[in-house]
Amino acid sequence: MIDREDSMFDVIGQHIADAVQLEISDKLFDDWCNSNLDEGIFYADWRMASESDDNYVKKYFNEYYQVQPDEDEYLEC
Repeated sequence: MIDREDSMFDVIGQHIADAVQLEISDKLFDDWCNSNLDEGIFYADWRMASESDDNYVKKYFNEYYQVQPDEDEYLEC
């Protein structure tokens, strides 16, 4: 085994590195979603909406589940 200073992904080609990154991102996202779904659909939706930077998504979550501003699950928009 050779110990190297740089990663193989620095030299393999950007299109291959990008494809591997996308594949890993998809798997991690699926794992994250499935883990959240273990807690129920409401929790999974709340986690997804709370991680979003899109205020429309947060507002829609609040309206869809009728979450009120005085409730812990309310998402500030």
